[in-house]
Amino acid sequence: MSGDLRRHGIGAVVVDPANLLTLGGLVLALCGTAFAAIGRVELAVAMTLLAVLCDWWDGRVARATAGRAQLTREFGGQLDSLADLVSGGINPAMVLLAAGGFAPQYWPGALAVAVAGAVRLAYFNVVGLDASGRYRGLPIVHNTPVIALVVLATPFLDAAFPVVLYAVVVCCAVLHVSALSVPKITGWGVHVFTAFCVVAAPMLIVLDGGGPW
Repeated sequence: MSGDLRRHGIGAVVVDPANLLTLGGLVLALCGTAFAAIGRVELAVAMTLLAVLCDWWDGRVARATAGRAQLTREFGGQLDSLADLVSGGINPAMVLLAAGGFAPQYWPGALAVAVAGAVRLAYFNVVGLDASGRYRGLPIVHNTPVIALVVLATPFLDAAFPVVLYAVVVCCAVLHVSALSVPKITGWGVHVFTAFCVVAAPMLIVLDGGGPW
């Protein structure tokens, strides 16, 4: 397979609608991580919601693309996993650190969700879905919507926000490596999730206050 990749060149597998969408999601996730690094929590989560939206739809775009080569599909799967690690593992870690003012006590939770996310992805890449078509452990793609709900509640949580976010992030980390059986979201669930991202991202941008970039 590596020989095929060398023969075709990287461009041949990158210039694919689904893989380009995955790369777009990766760029958005990286932007989100950068915003978290400068303390722009709301904007960071908004960017990552859009990144996760790309992740939810790239597979559907791939299935709708006729004549997609095996090499392109395999490359897309690897690329998707790497993008997921940024949006669902590294980004939540950075958001937690930013919410806690990068204080030392927030590092254990941040490292926990990043490491648990990597373990969860590696496990899924090897094992996949179980016999009933369900996930074992919470998929890390669920992290961002959950965190978005907490961030949207910031005006109500006030000073308790960093502590609540810490608890939620640690719970997510534990669930990633647990034996929890999670159904794959299909059908109407995909549209509900899409609607949430489309509505929540602008709300988070407004909550950010539109300060200097």
